[in-house]
Amino acid sequence: MIVNKADDAIKHFINQTCLVKDIEVNSKAEELAILSTLLAGDDLLVIDGYDFDEEYQSGVKKMVNKLIAIDDLADRKFEADVIINHGDINVLPIYQKLPHTKIYSGLDYLIVRPEFLDAVTQKRQITVVDTAFICMGGADPFNITEKVLEACLRSTFLKKVIIVTGSVYKNKSNLQTLISSADRIKVEHIENADARQIVNCIQQSQIAVSTASSIALEICCVKAALLCGTVIDNQNSIHSQLIRSQCCISVGSWINAEVDDIKEQLEVMNDPMLVQKIVDNQSVCVDGKSNERILEIFRELAD
Repeated sequence: MIVNKADDAIKHFINQTCLVKDIEVNSKAEELAILSTLLAGDDLLVIDGYDFDEEYQSGVKKMVNKLIAIDDLADRKFEADVIINHGDINVLPIYQKLPHTKIYSGLDYLIVRPEFLDAVTQKRQITVVDTAFICMGGADPFNITEKVLEACLRSTFLKKVIIVTGSVYKNKSNLQTLISSADRIKVEHIENADARQIVNCIQQSQIAVSTASSIALEICCVKAALLCGTVIDNQNSIHSQLIRSQCCISVGSWINAEVDDIKEQLEVMNDPMLVQKIVDNQSVCVDGKSNERILEIFRELAD
C-alpha cells in the first residue's frame, strides 16, 4: 500500500496485512512523479481519500490498467473506471463521472475488516438491555465519548459501559476522571482495541453508540441496537442509509446533541423488543458477502 506522510499508528495497522510504502512528498506533482516509478501498466490502482481531484486522477490513470475510487461524498468529477461507495445509494444520480464508469453502492459493497464479516452469520436474541458499547472513532476530536458516557451514567437501566478509544484520543485524562466518578455502573475503557476485541465488546453489549462512520457499519455486522449521529459531512451518506434501513436510532448531530438529549434516546432503547427489531433489520441489510462481490469486481477488471 502506498501512503503519503501517514500516521505511525495507521502504518502499523496496515503492516498487519500488507507492506507499506510511505513516499513522504509535499506536492501532487512530486507524488505523481514517484508513482510513475512504482506503478505498472497492468496494475489495478485503488485510491481512497479526499485529495484526489480530477487532475490527479487523470494523471495517475495513465499509469495503470484500471483506476478504482473509494468514495463517500460524490463531490467531485471522477476519472475512475469504478467507484465503490458503501454509503447511501441515493447519491448515485449526483456523481460526475465518465460514461463507462461503474458505481457500486450500498451495504452490498460494505468495506469492513474480515473479523466483522465473520460475525455477520451469528444470530442475536436480545432479552435484557443493560450494557452499552461506545466508540466514536480513534481520535474523537470533538470528545463526544465523554458526553455519551455522562449520558450513560445518568441512565436508569445500564449496568455496564464499554468504551473504546484510539491512540490519538487527546481527552484521556478527563475521561478517566469521569470513569472514576461512576459508582452504580461498571465502566471498562479499552485503548487501541484490535478488530477481534471490538467484536467481543459489541457482542457483550445490547446498545452500541457511534458516529455514522465505518464503526457504525461494523456494529451492524456484529449486531447491536445502534445509537448514531454525525460529526462531519462525509458521514451523511452512511447516516442516511442507516436511518432509511431502520438499522439505527439517530441523534442527528453529535456536536449539537446535549447530554440530556442523548440520555433521552438511550432510555428509549431500554426496550428488548425495540433492540431486537433494530438487530433484525441489521441482519437483513448486511449479509456478510460484500467481500465476495468486491472481489468479483476486481476479477472482472483484471480480465
